[in-house]
Amino acid sequence: MQVGVIPADARQHSVAAAFEARGDEVVYLTLSDPLPEIVLFPMPVSEDGVTVFANGDKLTDWFVRLQGRTVYGGRVSEAVQTLAAQYGVTFWDHFKQEEEIIRNIIPTVEGALQLAMEQTPFTLHGSAVLVCGYGRIGKLLSRHLAALGAVVTVSARKGADLAWCQTLGYGTVFTADLQACVGKQRIIFNTVPTLLFDRTVLDKIPSEALIIDLASAPGGVDFAYAASSGKRALQALGLPAKVAPRTAGEIICRTIMEREENTRG
Repeated sequence: MQVGVIPADARQHSVAAAFEARGDEVVYLTLSDPLPEIVLFPMPVSEDGVTVFANGDKLTDWFVRLQGRTVYGGRVSEAVQTLAAQYGVTFWDHFKQEEEIIRNIIPTVEGALQLAMEQTPFTLHGSAVLVCGYGRIGKLLSRHLAALGAVVTVSARKGADLAWCQTLGYGTVFTADLQACVGKQRIIFNTVPTLLFDRTVLDKIPSEALIIDLASAPGGVDFAYAASSGKRALQALGLPAKVAPRTAGEIICRTIMEREENTRG
């Protein structure tokens, strides 16, 4: 199968390498090249809704050539989807596929642990650590932290989630009661894409503590206030591509090929 990759950044090269490892023919596309079976836009497709991310080509120049086609991309904004539809182009956003989201949990968790180790002068072992949110990432992150000997507390909204955490030996707190526990934590991982760490909560966090926000943008932390009040808060977006680019590329490749195989029957 021939795969056309619109070059943009290192992640696109990782995806191209994953297709090549399968034995596919990979072409780095320009606007003048013949169109292959699969066309892969960058991630995100565009930041300004006008040009291709980290590339500069006009989206409309590509869409004129791709009329009637389904193409691939990640983090496709509504504005880009709407513009593409005007030219009969359909985007399949692999970042929104459940299987890709699940596969990216492992490199996200590993990247979060790596970041915590790099940014603190103490070990995770024996440290009080709060994981805010007990969803996909929160579950695996809590387990890994506990395996490393951290003293894990999990915050969640649902009593059933906290009951599970209690059976696993974690400390627990309802999300509404964050203020009561954040002052005791050395590291805080947030996975909830809602502003939970506002001024009121941040004021309770020790200045030597580290906050790592893993939630999708804009995150769950008032970063401006954190900076002005001397709190260490890091927004950790796109960890799979940063800490494990080869794996990130393989995940994208696998998700796309599963869709292709299902479509072709």
